[in-house]
Amino acid sequence: STLLTAIWPCRTGIYRGITELLRLLVKNADIGPNFVALFEFDLVHAGLFSVKDCPRECPIAAREALGFFFDVWTILYGQSDPPSVSVVRDCLSIESNDVLDSCGRNEEPGSNDEDASTEKRTSPSESTERTKPVVAGGSPSPAVLHLLLTELCSSNQLLRFAIRHCLQRNSAQPILSSSSPVLTSLLQPHVTILKRCLFSRSLRILPLPDQVGIVETLAFLISFTPDVLPLSDQHLLSFLGELLKMLSIADGAMNGDRTADVGVAVNKNGYVYKRDLVHATVDGEDASLTRSAKTHTSSVFLREEMVLRGRNDNVGDIVVPTELPLGVQLRVTSLALFRAVVKNHTSAFFEADKSTPIGNIRPHVISLFFRSLVSTPHQAVSLAHAALRDVLSLSVSSTKPTVQDDEGDNPGGDAANTPGSSLSPS
Repeated sequence: STLLTAIWPCRTGIYRGITELLRLLVKNADIGPNFVALFEFDLVHAGLFSVKDCPRECPIAAREALGFFFDVWTILYGQSDPPSVSVVRDCLSIESNDVLDSCGRNEEPGSNDEDASTEKRTSPSESTERTKPVVAGGSPSPAVLHLLLTELCSSNQLLRFAIRHCLQRNSAQPILSSSSPVLTSLLQPHVTILKRCLFSRSLRILPLPDQVGIVETLAFLISFTPDVLPLSDQHLLSFLGELLKMLSIADGAMNGDRTADVGVAVNKNGYVYKRDLVHATVDGEDASLTRSAKTHTSSVFLREEMVLRGRNDNVGDIVVPTELPLGVQLRVTSLALFRAVVKNHTSAFFEADKSTPIGNIRPHVISLFFRSLVSTPHQAVSLAHAALRDVLSLSVSSTKPTVQDDEGDNPGGDAANTPGSSLSPS
């Protein structure tokens, strides 16, 4: 209760007091672990609250809150023993060999960090800290999982990252694994909760922060637990069709009824589509695509990439991703979502007949990747490049449609003739 009511400058001491008390209790093998396990839900809730409530304008508060949450998670559920890695990135980040180095930087994360003098916060006793779980089975209880899954779609970028990171660590799989059977078995009983959080409302009526949270969560689930949400699921197909339609209209790639209500849609450069400019032109080009501002005005308030230094010998430095402008984040996570669909539902994606809902969206997904190659955010260009490379490599083994076949039926990747129920206005 003290933590929940304290102002953030006073929380650092509370964080350390709680974690040290938990470590002391765990060392008492007779009553300690059972006592700590009784407060499993309260401890996880306190950690989530700390991350959710930390002020955006103070990166050090975010660093301390994340460290506290990860410490509590490790004490309760232990940690997997992944291959020795010095840097652990967000599980949704594309692999380093997929990235087009737009910035020309290859230095290790945090190499120029101003806090280099305080790299390690570990105490001598922490270097040999136990990794065995306090909670029986090393997995969160159903109540804790329910709490995590409802917050996984949060509009708070830091909170989403923290939950993804902990779920992936708990799966006892390498961080960059393409799928996790353990995580799948953990989430499978909670499919109803996931669908309620993801699909209960139409995407186009949601504000932009909520759109980002839902699309990012879906990208995570399809990347690491594809069996939880198969591509044949009608809710998923409707969602993908609606998202494709919003992106196509915002990009000017749909020649149909572009005055239809698509809610808050974002174009390939990460700017919100302006419906009142839909028929205006500037030098022959759509004004809704050419009159965007040169910069995102909110970017000055966004958090830069930061590094949580390794807290014991088994875990490397944790890289917390940069907070992007919401429009750019939605575009990037949308590309990550469709790339995950291609990689993890390969057979269903490439071998579906063109008259089916899956075959209907296939050419528009590939068209989206091509359009994003000439977009402004370098993150979107990197993801589009990696996604198209996946499409080319994976479609070779397909006995049915190929990229050339789909593009031939729909020259230029134009979404004008969008058929079926997936992309048609509802």
